Order: sequence, then C-alpha cells, then structure tokens
Amino acid sequence: MAKIKTNVNCSPHKHEQNVKASGSTFLDTLELTSDFFKSKSHESLYRTAIAKHNTLTKIYSILDVCENHRKPNYWKTWHCSNVVLQNGTALVTGLCRKRWCNVCARKKTAELIRGYSESLSQLQAEDNCFLVTLTAQTIKSNNAKRLKAEFQLYNKELKRAIDSIRKTHKTPLNGFKKVESTYNPISNEFHPHLHLIIQGEANAKLLVDYWIKQMTKRYGKKKINRGAQSIEKIGNTAKDYIEVFKYATKGSVKDSINAKAEDLMIEAMEGIQVFKPIGKLRKVKKPIEEKDQRLTADFIQPKDEIYIYCNDQKDYIAPNYTPLIGTIDIESKINKESALNRIKTSNINTSKQWEEKQ
Repeated sequence: MAKIKTNVNCSPHKHEQNVKASGSTFLDTLELTSDFFKSKSHESLYRTAIAKHNTLTKIYSILDVCENHRKPNYWKTWHCSNVVLQNGTALVTGLCRKRWCNVCARKKTAELIRGYSESLSQLQAEDNCFLVTLTAQTIKSNNAKRLKAEFQLYNKELKRAIDSIRKTHKTPLNGFKKVESTYNPISNEFHPHLHLIIQGEANAKLLVDYWIKQMTKRYGKKKINRGAQSIEKIGNTAKDYIEVFKYATKGSVKDSINAKAEDLMIEAMEGIQVFKPIGKLRKVKKPIEEKDQRLTADFIQPKDEIYIYCNDQKDYIAPNYTPLIGTIDIESKINKESALNRIKTSNINTSKQWEEKQ
C-alpha cells in the first residue's frame, strides 16, 4: 500500500468463540457487543480506531522521553493505520508491524492463534492443557540490558527445567511459551514472567517444581514464592489461548515514568525469543506478514474515498468531514447503556436491602 502523507482538520467535529475462526476480524469475534455495530467489519474498524487511539497516547509519551536513535521506529508506528482507502466495497489501511503497536499486536495475536489452533486442539484431544505462569523476583532497573539479561535467564532456566524433566522422568513436555513483563510505577519494579500452555496436569506440576528448585538456587528462598506460580486448566477456545499469544508487555503509559518504563521494556525485548512452541507442538510456517489490513465496506455505500485518522474523534474522516465509523456516537451509546446497567444494579441492591430490613 502506497504511503500517503496528508492531514485533516478535525476542529469542526471536536468534541466463547472457536479457535478456528478466520479472517482479519478474528479477535473482534471475541468482543462483539450488543447492537452498537452495523456489521462485524464495522466493529473491526471501530476496534482498529480505538487501538490506534491507545497507540498514539502511548507513542506521544514515549517520544518525549526516549533516546533520539529510537524515535524513527516509533514515528513509523505513528503512521500506522493513519489512512483508510475505500475502493468500491473494499477498505484498506497500512500496518507498521511493530510489537508495541496496539493495532498490529491485535493482528499478530490473531495470526498466532489461528496458526497454532489445530496443533493445540490435537494436544487437547490427547490430554487436558493448562495455563502455567512462572516467575521469580521483581527487579529495579533503568538499564534495558539488565532487564534483557533477566529475559534471557528465564528462557535458559525454562529450557533447563524441560530438559531435566525429560531426562529424569522420561517425560517430554508439549505446549507453548511466551516471555512477558509488567511494570509497577509505585515500586518502580519490573515483573518478568513466563506464560505457558502445558499438556497434562502432572507435567505442569513437575515444571513448577523444577522451576522453583532452580530459581531458588539462583536467588534464594526469600526471592521465590510458590504462591506466585500458577496452574490453571484451560479449554480449547481462543479466549483460553489469548493470554499466551497476546503481546509481551502490558504497560499503561500515563506519564513520563510509565513511558520510560515502556520504552525500556520494548528495548529489552528486542532480540528476545518471546514466543516458542515446546515439544511436539511444532513451529508453524511463518506467514508473510501482511503490510495492510483489508475489510469489506458492508456498512456504507460503495464508492472511492480517502479517510484520514482524527485522534480527537477516534475515527477516520473524509475530506467533507464525514466520519467513517461514528465512534463518538458509538461510545455515547455504550456509556449510556453502562450507566443504565449501573442504575438497574443499584436499584436491585437497594430493593434487596429494603427486603432484608423488613
């Protein structure tokens, strides 16, 4: 898709699904809500616009605090999904394919789940699968190399645990792994951890035992908490798998402190093997990453038009200032319904309290 550099004056308008689902709207089938949308493609474009808004909020903050040599890549994300071209009934918007981009992360998550869904279903048919979370100590650092070293250590210790279980117990582990990190702005600490899908409850428990044993030797008993590790049985749906396949950092960029932390996590993740299949869950053939997102414009009249993203409205706007999605109206309806639901809940609770007093 050709790059189009243009701008639009927004001031006049300021104000349980199966894993085999397919298409670029895959994640939106998990989020379909009420009657706010005219079609799935309408909702998908709405989700893209909201993801774009959240990305810009993050990128603006990071650009203010990151080192100059890192800014060009963030500016590429600023241009991501900035223009929607309509050609008849086809809508096309470009993608940057950067990890930190909310729009592209949603697409990558959908691609991974679709790619591994058949293999994961086969594992589930043989034995139950479990979501396993492994962690050790939180760390304070203003250095991406320190955090990167921790990610590398986690990958190394996980491999060591899997190899030990295979050799000692003659039990090969099957599943999938993801490295992730969160940040606590109050304590200024990063929390690296692993999310895994592991076939078989006994194998999941063995992995936790070996992880605790190895990390205790490295950090000491006071640093390793068994209660921080978790094992949870999961089903065979996209909702069950999404925790493992979604993007690897969960940052909420609200100020410069969070922005610096987000930039540090992004830098630390560079070159790290974030996603990896385990055992007989073979790596799927890596698809050619799509550079654009395509939808069918089944909620508007066919025509040729160019829409530019307007962050004020969280919408794509035509040259005549007509919004493509109607995000403002949609959010107004969603907020109104939420308010009504809160009133209904409050009335029910008040009624119950009155009955109890009587």
